[in-house]
Amino acid sequence: HPENYVIAGRAVATMADGGSGCVLALDSAMDSAVGVGGSTVVNMPNCNVFSNSRSASSISSGGNGVMSANIVGASGAIAGGGITANRFITGGAPLPNPYVDISAPAFSGCSRSVTKDDVQTLEPGVYCDGMTVNSGMTVNLNPGVYIFDGGAIKILGGALKGKGVTFVLTSSASTRFGFKAATIDIAGNSTVNITAPTTGDFSGVALWVDPRAAKYTRQRFNGGASQYIGGALVAATSSLEFSGNGVSGDGSGCTQIIAAQITFTGNSAVRTDCGSSGVKSLGVTTRAVLVE
Repeated sequence: HPENYVIAGRAVATMADGGSGCVLALDSAMDSAVGVGGSTVVNMPNCNVFSNSRSASSISSGGNGVMSANIVGASGAIAGGGITANRFITGGAPLPNPYVDISAPAFSGCSRSVTKDDVQTLEPGVYCDGMTVNSGMTVNLNPGVYIFDGGAIKILGGALKGKGVTFVLTSSASTRFGFKAATIDIAGNSTVNITAPTTGDFSGVALWVDPRAAKYTRQRFNGGASQYIGGALVAATSSLEFSGNGVSGDGSGCTQIIAAQITFTGNSAVRTDCGSSGVKSLGVTTRAVLVE
């Protein structure tokens, strides 16, 4: 008789580290909140990618675009055949922005300016009306916080280098068109090598865009193979384009990208060898593994 039998089972699971997060799209509803298109190849073997969008194409690939990562997850769904990962997550809970507590430092006036010299060294301070680095120019940045009060930062084929550096894109005034925070545009073939500070209020942050900036303001980091930014790019309300090399001159690499929307526009190799870089944990995901 069935009532005379007792069937028992036992399973033991442990939580395994799912790797480090390096890409987080914060918009809750946008299609292609993380997008890869054209013939773009994005290689992030140790990186977790997550989108908070609930869209059916929360993370998407189009054309011949491909992206490989450790974990690819979304609050919505993943569309397109060009995305590969060790693990996919759909319908997941949204992840928080770990840098949400940062605010713009107090400032007034314009204490610094940028000249048209071929080679120059800049000091931390307040820069008004942006900055342009043309082809043939080299700008070296001493460590510290560089506040850009409106205007546009344009790196148009020149070189921009610095260690222990944070760019703050903000504004001291609002207009009838809204809060006009500074923007950044790094063009292809520009040489960019920036690393963030490892201590202080902006520890681990290479770029911080004031979240009061108009929604989906475009920030472009399209320097390609000669662009390395070590640390976090934090642009909570902006649309961020990225094409860059995730490896510094010594072979290490630590890049995080946090924005409302993130589009990979060219070949990229993002790494998360962050160690003592000062960055905060970005959606480190764990997974249950059956061990017995």
